[in-house]
Amino acid sequence: MKNTKEMSFLLVGDKNARNMQLINTFFNSGEISKKEMNASSCTTEIKIQERIIKLYIQSVSSKLKAYKKMTPSAFIFIYDLDNFKTFEALSKLREEVEKVFPTIFPKAKKVLIGNHLGYFSPAKDSDEKIGNFAKRIKAKSYKVNANNGKKINNIFIETVEDVLGMDKEDNIENSSESDKIHEVTMLFVGAEGVRKLEIMKAFLDSDIEYGMYGSKTVQINNKNVKFNLHDSDSNIENLKFIPFEPDVVVLVYDANNISTYSALNNWCTMACDYFPHALLTVVGDYTYSTPENGINPRLGERYADGIYATFYCINTETKENIEDLFKDNAERVLNPSKVIIRRGQNIIFQTGKKKENESGVNKSEEKQEDANNCCLII
Repeated sequence: MKNTKEMSFLLVGDKNARNMQLINTFFNSGEISKKEMNASSCTTEIKIQERIIKLYIQSVSSKLKAYKKMTPSAFIFIYDLDNFKTFEALSKLREEVEKVFPTIFPKAKKVLIGNHLGYFSPAKDSDEKIGNFAKRIKAKSYKVNANNGKKINNIFIETVEDVLGMDKEDNIENSSESDKIHEVTMLFVGAEGVRKLEIMKAFLDSDIEYGMYGSKTVQINNKNVKFNLHDSDSNIENLKFIPFEPDVVVLVYDANNISTYSALNNWCTMACDYFPHALLTVVGDYTYSTPENGINPRLGERYADGIYATFYCINTETKENIEDLFKDNAERVLNPSKVIIRRGQNIIFQTGKKKENESGVNKSEEKQEDANNCCLII
């Protein structure tokens, strides 16, 4: 069938990592059909975007050479948060995977899952070790209760969708522009209490399905753009554990809380250290405030100007400027020669230009020069 695709996942983990419990939970989640199960694997059918995915999942804890004839679309590394030795075992297992699948592993999707039963005590420095491992293999990282069928199902479904996206990228030279998927990854950061998830939900028109991750594909200027939206931890130190490089870092403050505005500089400094190539955007959340009784939007504009960022005042209930926030940033990523600045209801498109401080420039020329540099004189 034209709309049917076969896909295989290899679950790799120590024998005590509860690999099969995750498979069992997924198998019995009620979201899949035509399923078959045996002692170490399962086969299912899933419908995604009008396509039938025949998914084969194999669990392995040793003797990976026995599976060298497989062509896994994704490698899912499993460890048990209740038993941190199972995480420490992953380094050796990863080395074995790379030896058995030397050409497949670098191109395949990688996922890291820490499962638990709801009563685990994190080991000392465990977050740093987990984050470093995920970054090293370029994997998405999750922590999930082994009995949470919906969350586990969502992780597998998301991985299938990611593999489908990678397949489209592999065939990009043979496809027309209208068939291409352009991905834009946005990371939302800010102090505790900032409503980052609500901003993401307002754009997605739905709840966040995967914990702190959501995605949506829209058409912008005849291009199919898939937004990958991530909400960061409110602990600023955890930015260094994020296993991907965002295209855009969105710095959010609450217009009713001056401390969230004051915290922007720390978040910006850390974000620039860890994601030096990311574009920056500043967002003032005025959902429960107005420019008259909250933080003056001019402060947000000035701060954005100082870090060469775009600025938006948004309202998650009326959705004011929500669509512009995402579509404008997609334009910035897809068309890096353009700079987009939002000032209330106006958008300025300018070509990026290095600033030169020359004497004798009249005031109007100086303002145009600063506009070209994504900077507004106030």
